[in-house]
Amino acid sequence: MPYCLGVGTGATRLTTQAALGASYGCSWGEVAVGCRYLKYEVADHRLLSSLSLGGPQLTAAFRF
Repeated sequence: MPYCLGVGTGATRLTTQAALGASYGCSWGEVAVGCRYLKYEVADHRLLSSLSLGGPQLTAAFRF
């Protein structure tokens, strides 16, 4: 079960991300499906003041 949770600050006001999913391992690698959310804000003197993205994701990892 892949997961990720992060909160940060510093040069930006606030950055958060979260992801949760389910994976299946095969002899050649791994396939995972899940959902991810990302929110990014910067200081007022920058061009980008807020951005929020979220939705499903599909990933694959290959072993060789």
